[in-house]
Amino acid sequence: MVSVLEPCEVDLDGTLTRYLRAGTRGETVVLLHGGTPAGLLRQSAYIWERNLAALSQDFRVLAPDLLGMGSTQGAGDGIRGIEQMTEHARKFVEAVCPGSVHLVGHDEGGIIALSLAYALPTRISSVTLVGSSAAPTGDGIASLELAGYPCPISNRYGQEWLMERMSFSDAHIGDGLFLGDAVSCAVGGHVDADTEAAMRASISRAKSACFARFREDGFPVPIQLIWGLQDRIVPIEHAFALYGLLLEKQPSAHLRIINRAGNLVFRERAAEFNGMIRSFVGVESSLSRRRVARAGWQMAAPR
Repeated sequence: MVSVLEPCEVDLDGTLTRYLRAGTRGETVVLLHGGTPAGLLRQSAYIWERNLAALSQDFRVLAPDLLGMGSTQGAGDGIRGIEQMTEHARKFVEAVCPGSVHLVGHDEGGIIALSLAYALPTRISSVTLVGSSAAPTGDGIASLELAGYPCPISNRYGQEWLMERMSFSDAHIGDGLFLGDAVSCAVGGHVDADTEAAMRASISRAKSACFARFREDGFPVPIQLIWGLQDRIVPIEHAFALYGLLLEKQPSAHLRIINRAGNLVFRERAAEFNGMIRSFVGVESSLSRRRVARAGWQMAAPR
């Protein structure tokens, strides 16, 4: 399936951005990978390699390398906040994605997806969060789970070690192009302690801002959460907490749990995951078209 993926590049205000493209018809689905330039696992668009081709049968699917990650260039002064990554993702949506967009965000990519839904309310049609640190996480569970990682973490053994601890099963780890891409992109990827601390602080700010808006305004678009039941990075209890926050003012919120899967549920149980995305996007797109048509009929009806 990987062979059908089409690597592309776009210049976003001077930042050369790599993205993968699959499919040419239907709704536009944008997959936002997790991680940050300060993170341990060197995530990139290729982490979605088990999803892009399958979803392209129904949708136009795009997956960018986020700012400072994969083969996308970083800012000259370093990337110190998720706000910079969110702004870069906004530029990508506005420059590359036609019409309405359905966002799927893993881990920190989920925080970006939530922020974009508020920033681009007329463009974002739905959001799916996957094992996301957008959930209330309390004490550093992920830090405890990934403590004692091998050094160097950037080589193949280190990246495999991380993926094993993020997964329920390791069957997917050596499959496809992602791991090789992660190792090649990790070269020279050291981030100093101050930049790492600044990134953590920015993530906390972004989450707090989203939680406040959930309570005050609700969430502006339909949303689903997909979680692996055995997720040790952001355990299922935190998905329930996030789901409770969303339900206060967004009736179109869904929580779907996949058994025998960890934080990389979209790779481990790709067929089930792809089916959930296909169903959710399809249903919400149909409902949206009906609402638009109903509004048109009401405006056209004689008074």
